[in-house]
Amino acid sequence: MAMRFVRFLFFSLLVIFVIGLVSRCRTTTQPSILLGDYKPIPRLDSLLFTTDGVEKVTQTYPEFANLWGQLLGQNPNQNPEVILNQFANDTLIIRLQDSINQLFLPSARPDAALYYAFTRAHELAPSHSVPRLYYYNSGFQASILVADSLLAIGLDRFLGSSSRFYSALSMPRYLAERMTPQYIVPTALEGWLSAEFSQNNPRPSVLDQMLYQGKIKYAIKMLLPDLPDSVALQFSSVQLDWLEESEADIWTYLSEKKLLYEKNQLIVSQLTRPAPFTNAFGQNSPGQAVNWVGYRIISSYMKHHADHNLEDLFAPTLSNEQLLQNAKYRP
Repeated sequence: MAMRFVRFLFFSLLVIFVIGLVSRCRTTTQPSILLGDYKPIPRLDSLLFTTDGVEKVTQTYPEFANLWGQLLGQNPNQNPEVILNQFANDTLIIRLQDSINQLFLPSARPDAALYYAFTRAHELAPSHSVPRLYYYNSGFQASILVADSLLAIGLDRFLGSSSRFYSALSMPRYLAERMTPQYIVPTALEGWLSAEFSQNNPRPSVLDQMLYQGKIKYAIKMLLPDLPDSVALQFSSVQLDWLEESEADIWTYLSEKKLLYEKNQLIVSQLTRPAPFTNAFGQNSPGQAVNWVGYRIISSYMKHHADHNLEDLFAPTLSNEQLLQNAKYRP
């Protein structure tokens, strides 16, 4: 079935162990949602494939049904039932949904961890409400779909790096490694943060982009304090070792080559977008290495400004030049 791509948030999400962070989080702030206070997140992926499933989805969740249909290629002014019916009857998609159902059992959802993280986000950024959360099947199109007051998680994008579907799609290894259940929660947060605190500069410099991505990573780590850095920051343990050893060299390179204020978008993209490695630093380096340096700068800034919350950190009145100066960053 032909499906058109639309713009979506995909940043390169179901671990049972993450749920444990609800009970063992180190922060002194208690979540306002306790384990028994939330309803299970709707599994719209499974619902769609039941008897009269398309009708149930479109009638019960009309706003998301329209977004889902548009993701699959529906025009905005069309009824989503036609394309959702085609989707639900596609042989490949049916096999894909069977694999999702086998992996993501109702008892193995990260609902508690998701609700906890988003509740904490609301407490640290009070003007940003907790979104309505859904699970869905994107047909390999989008890990996270974000719209006004809702966030949907495409479970088909978290089947595990060895999924036969990803192999058939020739998914690059560096992307497939992040398409595992343990990345559901941080990826959902990344999608939400990127939408709520968007990068408004149409031509960001290298410094603009690395600090913005550093803020996102810092926020995720703050909201998921018990999650290993290799999951929260989305760098493997080996990559983190390399980054820690190379931090000063990366900063020196960016400074000496006068790249911090470079606005050539090809160069910005090469340094800050997902890739198997960062060309400027060799094949042993991870992609987006400079974003980790951005995270380190943000961490230093917040260490010296402990009274700041998420809204303060992302406030447009805080320029990156001010942030860098006040971070007292010393690699």
